[in-house]
Amino acid sequence: RDSVLWEIHDRMMTRAIKPTLTGEVNLLAFKIELAKREITDCRLCGWECGVSRFQKAGRCGLLDEAYYSDPFIHIQEEPPITPAATIKLFGCGLSCIYCQAWEHLDVQKGGVEGKKLGQGVWPEIEKASGFPDAVSLEFVGGNPDENIYPILKTLQSASPSFKLPVVWNCHLYAMPVLYKLLSGVVDVFLPDFKYSNNKCGKELSGIDDYWDCAREGLNLMTKLPARIIMRVLILSNHVKCCNLPVIEFLSKFRERICVSVLDQ
Repeated sequence: RDSVLWEIHDRMMTRAIKPTLTGEVNLLAFKIELAKREITDCRLCGWECGVSRFQKAGRCGLLDEAYYSDPFIHIQEEPPITPAATIKLFGCGLSCIYCQAWEHLDVQKGGVEGKKLGQGVWPEIEKASGFPDAVSLEFVGGNPDENIYPILKTLQSASPSFKLPVVWNCHLYAMPVLYKLLSGVVDVFLPDFKYSNNKCGKELSGIDDYWDCAREGLNLMTKLPARIIMRVLILSNHVKCCNLPVIEFLSKFRERICVSVLDQ
């Protein structure tokens, strides 16, 4: 039963049961199994479309596999995570009209040919120019939230010598279960806080409840043992209605998060 697995997972997270890297009690293996079960009735993001992604693609366009374009070393991210070994994923639950990665939104018809994510990505990362200097491994998109099941499986296949902190570059339109699965896996959250109201979220990203989802997501994120670098992308004609109120809201978390303001 899922409830029993979650109980064991939660006990391992609080060290009531000691997790190990190998053997019968393996925390990452539990997270993979729970993520697998979540996508049989998928409610990972705010759409909560409830489909079995082993049979049908969700609103994000994804089944149970993840696809990515060639890994590269990103030298223009925020200083604490740069240079970042970056895995750019396909698929996203949002349809932002200003998306800078539009070619990665449509899994089937994207403008870039995607490769299936799995253990084969590790040699590609190592071959990427400058990898020895990378200080983090960044999952970006598209969006990683909807790809969590194959990402966790891929992390499980990493070499024991892999030590880079994991960066999760996301859109803050996820459900609480996603943050439970990421607890203890992600070292740095790099979310983009987009709107301070649901009206603008509907207008620019086609979603009805972004403000509610994002606030809850941030509150949950601050309770996890990970660093948070919150991005605010300046949007034309939405500075007063979205950007400034978002920054004011984030000021309540000034002791817990860093804020990165970006101008297109």
